[in-house]
Amino acid sequence: MTCLTHLSRCPADFFVGTCGWGPGQLQAELARGNSWYCAATSPELLLAPRRAYQPSLWREALTLMGGEYSDVASRTLPVGS
Repeated sequence: MTCLTHLSRCPADFFVGTCGWGPGQLQAELARGNSWYCAATSPELLLAPRRAYQPSLWREALTLMGGEYSDVASRTLPVGS
């Protein structure tokens, strides 16, 4: 674990919380194909500093996937709308 006192002064995203699924629930959601989007990504995308004017991480990842995923990203409202 990285000590927070050693982080640079650039903005950082922290994802905190828990998720839980019953037996087989996650597999069923993935099989339905309309609840989750699985994507290969890079550390550069995940760790890039974000600014208010940039697309959200998930929107950028979907756009990079192209095709129907890019369409989903372009049809959704920004967070807070």
